[in-house]
Amino acid sequence: MTTKLTVFPFVLVLLLSACERASRSDSAQGGVATAGTTGGAGTTSVAPVSDGRQWDDALGAVVAMPSTETGAPMLFVRDTLLDTSIEVELFTHEARTTRAMFHPQASPYSCPRLRSGQLLSLTGQSLPMWSFALSPGVAVPLAIDGGGDISRKDSAAEAILVSKLVSALPDDSASLPFRGLPVVVRDVWRVVLQDKTRLVVAIAMRSINVESNPRAQVVTIIAEPDPSSVGAWKMDYVHQDAGPEDRVEGTDLLAAVLLHGAQPMLAFVREGDRVAQLDLIERTASGAWRRRWSSDALTCVR
Repeated sequence: MTTKLTVFPFVLVLLLSACERASRSDSAQGGVATAGTTGGAGTTSVAPVSDGRQWDDALGAVVAMPSTETGAPMLFVRDTLLDTSIEVELFTHEARTTRAMFHPQASPYSCPRLRSGQLLSLTGQSLPMWSFALSPGVAVPLAIDGGGDISRKDSAAEAILVSKLVSALPDDSASLPFRGLPVVVRDVWRVVLQDKTRLVVAIAMRSINVESNPRAQVVTIIAEPDPSSVGAWKMDYVHQDAGPEDRVEGTDLLAAVLLHGAQPMLAFVREGDRVAQLDLIERTASGAWRRRWSSDALTCVR
């Protein structure tokens, strides 16, 4: 029996022009990723980043996220000659997924790994809101508790914790101008891993409100309890962006998953004055995280 496909109420067109994208420069944005940081004055090691491969086969055939501006999917595909419908699994912050069908159209862009098309329902019902997508069976979802899911008391305590951790970060040339400034905790999420480790994932900001040259720093952290000290926390991963206020990247947590049912991985989107960037951060061992893959690894979108 043939399953009836219903076209999502509107055609989701990928609004991405690779040819207009400027080369990404971490030095221009002050982007720094570190791992294994305790938040004190101790050593900070640089996290390994994507090795520049065109595709990570462990991710399956497709990686996608909706545009933060239009909701249209930004779809990255393994097969540059893809011309048939492909099934995808849609993730949210909840520990469940929905399957859908993506029908690709000829891409008008210079990067063959970027596609546009229609997102189709497999059931005839409207598709739910989604934040991340992979090929079916590639990952198992983990629940993400946001501010609205946490009690006011716990939320306030975690905001204080994040503020202390960010304030204790060692200074470098990009972050030094923000030293001592108030930390504004923008978002805090909680994720519990399969080994019961409780993670705090957060986005914090510090600003220099000078009218002639307003500047901002955005800090993304992954923290967990420090087993060596009761009640203490340590930062496992830190990503910092600093620069002009209107150009510093905004960041959001899209999904938390177990890659192939075992490897914890967080999906982040970084939205700046250029095209949105997808970063996949994986846990390689207790207290150790690294950037596994980034859309910037695709040379045609740099």
